[in-house]
Amino acid sequence: MGSIRRFFYELFGELFADEVLEEARDRVEPSLRRSYELVLSALEYAEEQGALSRVWKNAKQNLFSSLGFRTNLSAKKAIGRLADKPISELVNSWPLLLELADSMLPSVFHKHGALAPADVDWEWLKQGIREMRERGVKFPAVHLEANGTISTGPVGQDEIAVMGDVTDPVSEVLFCDHSHTILVVMKTTWAALEAGKHFEVVPSKAHEKE
Repeated sequence: MGSIRRFFYELFGELFADEVLEEARDRVEPSLRRSYELVLSALEYAEEQGALSRVWKNAKQNLFSSLGFRTNLSAKKAIGRLADKPISELVNSWPLLLELADSMLPSVFHKHGALAPADVDWEWLKQGIREMRERGVKFPAVHLEANGTISTGPVGQDEIAVMGDVTDPVSEVLFCDHSHTILVVMKTTWAALEAGKHFEVVPSKAHEKE
């Protein structure tokens, strides 16, 4: 956090009683509030996609309880209520925000720009998923990487624990989106992927005729 922000890792009560750090506290408050907004925005995206893992839910509940929010409050509404929270409450809950961030965000985070439309060989992807299932690979999925690369590969047991596998492997597929601040795993259909519902694609000839 830097030298100005070092008091987050100290005894909050003692430091806030110290008038010498009053200016430092005022200087860091915008960054502190922005940190909350960024982490809760990532949480909001995961909630919208129905991709909250058990670990994320537990971390969210701990943080919201500390902030005096209902544990079932949506992240979107929580963001709107942050302005009403004094900095002392945000600092006291800071370790729990870090816990949520550590569970959701990569340890080395880079913000990515918008991806160019992908030209995808859908038959090749479907073949890759079929062959993995035939080999006994659990939870094969289509992966959209941060650089726009589309590939196939398994999903880890932890990431899939909440939702489980697809019920119809012919029409449905697991999709792992690595292009945002967090990894989002979801069940979708091949038709939705080909139609560009989850990321922009170069229209296939079949869709161009529709």
